[in-house]
Amino acid sequence: MEEIDRLFKRLYENNISGKINDSRFEKLSVDYENEQAELPESIIAEILTHASKSRTA
Repeated sequence: MEEIDRLFKRLYENNISGKINDSRFEKLSVDYENEQAELPESIIAEILTHASKSRTA
């Protein structure tokens, strides 16, 4: 998650400085927000997978 936060901050800075336009900023920020929202779900799934493997071993 820290990496996504760092990327989002850089994206914001690039938008403010004019390196990327507003529409590109909006698209990329939505992508980063979606990725960040999905991240906890994938972590939980990975934990459950490992726990299940541990029980069968």
